[in-house]
Amino acid sequence: MLSGKRYETESFKGGTRLRRWRGGAFLIAAMAALFMPAAGLAERLAASDTQAEDAASQPVTQSGSAADGYLFNLSEAGRDFGQELKEHGIYLSSASTFSGATIASGGLKKGHYGTFQHTLGVNLDLQPLLGLDNAVVHTTIVKRYGVKNNRAYHGSAYAGLAIAGPVETTRLTELSVDLSLLDDRLRLLVGRAPSATEYATSDLYCSFSTGICGHVAPFAWSRNSNAGFWPLASWTMRATIKPTPATYVRFGISDVNTAGYSRPGFPWNGGWSLKQSTGVFLPVEIGYRTSFADDSHPRAINIGGYYDSSPYDDPYYNEAGQSFTLHGGTRSRHKGRASVYVQAQKMLWRPDPSSRRGLHLFGAALMGVHGIEQTKYHMLAGLVATGPFASRSNDTLGVMGFMNRFDRRVWGDYQASLIKTGQGGKAPRGEVVMELNYGFAAAPGIQVRPFMQQIFRPDQIGFRPVVASNRHAMTVGLQVSASVAELFGLPVYQRRR
Repeated sequence: MLSGKRYETESFKGGTRLRRWRGGAFLIAAMAALFMPAAGLAERLAASDTQAEDAASQPVTQSGSAADGYLFNLSEAGRDFGQELKEHGIYLSSASTFSGATIASGGLKKGHYGTFQHTLGVNLDLQPLLGLDNAVVHTTIVKRYGVKNNRAYHGSAYAGLAIAGPVETTRLTELSVDLSLLDDRLRLLVGRAPSATEYATSDLYCSFSTGICGHVAPFAWSRNSNAGFWPLASWTMRATIKPTPATYVRFGISDVNTAGYSRPGFPWNGGWSLKQSTGVFLPVEIGYRTSFADDSHPRAINIGGYYDSSPYDDPYYNEAGQSFTLHGGTRSRHKGRASVYVQAQKMLWRPDPSSRRGLHLFGAALMGVHGIEQTKYHMLAGLVATGPFASRSNDTLGVMGFMNRFDRRVWGDYQASLIKTGQGGKAPRGEVVMELNYGFAAAPGIQVRPFMQQIFRPDQIGFRPVVASNRHAMTVGLQVSASVAELFGLPVYQRRR
């Protein structure tokens, strides 16, 4: 059991803080040494402002052939229609995903669970439509349904299916205007959009079915901040400055409104109101990123952080300074918290310079630096092989793992629940989640991904009482996704990063 005095003394010792920062500095230095480019590449990139930033930075047209290992190919079916849409500045972005799993071993209870997500989106290039250069309107509607609380099976708040929850409804996920100014050296976005999706993220993360798709797991609600994750929209402004084609500084401001998590986010019935906003979310990220257009083995590295001014509950204490779980009452409240992070990724191996087959390594770390964060430390690492076989150039093979080290008050509350229910044992200080999957490209835009997850010491955050015997959980599952644009060969407008 924790006492307030002991907790404050042990948590904020200068020596402990110094050792933490030394460890973080070593990690950043090691990542930079591994992922920064060979000598001369940065100069070559900076010298060519007109060089293409990325094959995916402009509208592209999908294609496919039987030689790619597809079972079937419909990419020619909509190509003429898609070209007509493109000439009018219209790019469709609709997709459907199913993800389901079953508990193979351990966990809180046996059973099957599944979730569905359907998105209907359109990107409007205002140049063909209205004659306005470098302006795009993004609109996305998302519907989710199924077993939103899949963590009730395995007991982990971090290892849930990526497309689960938070509420089964149809949402307006984005309605924003995207501007490119000063020869694309300044990019601005304003409107309704998820506030966390452009920070602490990677294009490799959605190669997995665990909850890292979108951003580093502890980044958003309801973990180390109240920032809205996909598909939760908030009022958002974001700016990206591009000193060179390969470097950027991104920062923004969003309102924090946790009441919006249970609402559809349309403009009626107070969906766009700021009356229930409780603070602001202020993220910043500085990064370096190459692509196949300018690097035979693309790489990226970035550092960032955020401050969330909104209030939140203490995970352990009530207002009287006692254990909330043991003594009841009202949880103590705090205001303001912050975390910092570093991410890196690099293509390690590329067997054929004429294709994008290869092996990618990625890693990330996040540390809470202000307030009482649920996760004090987070470490992530993984590998993604694109085209693992020459005959399967569009398949993927992925393996990843992450570790969470929780705040003292989080595991202290877990221990209090054990005491209250007369269970023995000690609360876990951390949690480890691992995933192995294979993505089978059945056709352009259609992927079938079987996966297996192993969770060591499920956190059981939000579960009371906790179950001491829940020390591990193994899940096996399947994710099936289909993108209408890629399936039928329609032009795809991919967002600039």
